[in-house]
Amino acid sequence: MHFKMSEIRSQLGWLRTSTILLAIATALGLIMVVPFGRALKHSQAVFTFEMHVVHEVHGAPKALIVVSHIFDVLYSPALTSTLMGILPVAGFWRFRRTWQTVLSVVTVAAPLGVVLLVKVIVGRNRPGTPFDSWSADPSFPSGHTACAVELSVLIVLLLWMRDMTLGGLEEERRPRRPVRMALYGVLILLPVLTACSRVILGKHYPSDVLTSLVLCSLLSACIYRVGEDLLSHWKTMRLGR
Repeated sequence: MHFKMSEIRSQLGWLRTSTILLAIATALGLIMVVPFGRALKHSQAVFTFEMHVVHEVHGAPKALIVVSHIFDVLYSPALTSTLMGILPVAGFWRFRRTWQTVLSVVTVAAPLGVVLLVKVIVGRNRPGTPFDSWSADPSFPSGHTACAVELSVLIVLLLWMRDMTLGGLEEERRPRRPVRMALYGVLILLPVLTACSRVILGKHYPSDVLTSLVLCSLLSACIYRVGEDLLSHWKTMRLGR
């Protein structure tokens, strides 16, 4: 069977080509993540290498250890789940945008659900436990890193929702571009720092945190883009009636 983008495009005409490509990449990631995790779990060579990395970074300066513990608390699933429950409600109360609020919730909740499911299916042991052992608290992918990614995503979506609400009517109240770009940079950096902190504390292997960073980013981007295209298609159909 020959793969033709034009055939897919004809069936999903309301999706942008870039959205389709993103969806394909995300689907491949979802298909591969469980076999990838199981391969990591059962590989003695990978276990030995990653444990060496964990031991090396665990000897980091005391200041880094302290900062890592702070990230451990700030991006704990309990705290981030609470924030991710409060922020969309506050955003809806402030901006009154039902579709964007629902899309934001789905965009951040679905990847966290996928991470939890993959954790249970793969069941990779934590660093410091016997190789290929059963784990009641699975390591792959990293939950803290996933929470950090999704909290940053949610904040970005709320900022976009604010911009859509203000439009051009209150331009003076919107932050200047350098300020906004700096804020985006911080929101991108925080999940990366959280990922590093998990390895420094010896709670995760490097592959655990890298997988969370990539998988959650892909899923959130894909869900939001599909939602945007769906909303645009729905509006076009309404105007065509």
